[in-house]
Amino acid sequence: MTPSSARPSRVPGTATKTDNNGNLIWAMHNVWLSYRHTMDIRIVRDVLYPILAKAVNFYDHFLHEGGDGKLHLPLTRSPEWADAEDCTYDLSLLRWGCATLLDCLRILRTDHPRARRWREILDRLVAYPRDATGIMIGADKPLTESHRHFSHMLWLYPLHELDWDRPADRDIMRTTFDHWVKDRSLWAGYSYAVASSMASRMERAEEALDLLTFLTDGNLIKNAWITPNTMYVEGGNLATESPLTAAQSILEMAVQSHNGVLRVFPSVSRRWPDLSVHSVRTQGAFLVDADRSAGRTRWIRVHSEAGAPLVLHHGIPGPIDVRDTRGRPLRYRRTGPGRIEIPLARDATALITPRGHRPDPAPRDVPAVGDAKPWGLPD
Repeated sequence: MTPSSARPSRVPGTATKTDNNGNLIWAMHNVWLSYRHTMDIRIVRDVLYPILAKAVNFYDHFLHEGGDGKLHLPLTRSPEWADAEDCTYDLSLLRWGCATLLDCLRILRTDHPRARRWREILDRLVAYPRDATGIMIGADKPLTESHRHFSHMLWLYPLHELDWDRPADRDIMRTTFDHWVKDRSLWAGYSYAVASSMASRMERAEEALDLLTFLTDGNLIKNAWITPNTMYVEGGNLATESPLTAAQSILEMAVQSHNGVLRVFPSVSRRWPDLSVHSVRTQGAFLVDADRSAGRTRWIRVHSEAGAPLVLHHGIPGPIDVRDTRGRPLRYRRTGPGRIEIPLARDATALITPRGHRPDPAPRDVPAVGDAKPWGLPD
């Protein structure tokens, strides 16, 4: 880029603000996921940590103490919708950024002169503005019409700051999500896919499938639709974000791995009684194979590439067997209904089955439910 074409920095709290202030931290969340799926510490050391520290420091310049003693943000923009002080989009990314920087220090076994400040921001950052409709766009800025973007809900997905596993989080997650999805008049294709992923995270399997198939069935969504070759048209533009998001929505139904728990078949519709997955990579650098038949999990196989802690929500009712590749019992600890912790070493594999079952743990083709055209293939 030549100096004459360079654009000036956009400053929160001024007329030069844009809806892109938080985008660098959001990009770093994708880098974090790359680390978590590989457990390659070089990603943290060489990319995530140095960039994220600068991105968080940018926000720190604009934080100010309010009369409530909390740290607040000046006017920024919630992408594609409205200007607001204490914008939820920016607050959620800043909160995630500070927490992740402290995780980086632990991973790298180092310290940083600003670590105390990152902890202070986490302790004092103002809570998300909320009203009867749930968490709002920002201070005094509720969501009052259809909004195709989920920028005010990053704390739910994909950041997972609030978690359906915690009963205290469920009401605000449910209320905010229901308010967003009730008016879809201005939605785009990816809105349906992200809403499907959010529904899966809240164990609303039937709704998750309905939202996904509305998109994948080729319905016209304003001026957008998915084409038979899996691409996406929005007006005169061709794009890939909606098909990629739809693919992720399918994975959210089959395998999830957020907040330190690996969940297999966590949100599968009753309309999908059979499902088979093979070599799905998850956080913790695990590779997962699993099979579901007639609505019940037949077996799960987890291979560890890094020896990371494994907490598995298997969802198999009743007693189970946990064995290695030679059929020998593996030690495990039950941590909750349908959930176990397995001390699985690097390059080790665990096979989890209902007690006494010895299935053939191999992937299989699952026939379509009803008439269906394979995506991307000619008639």
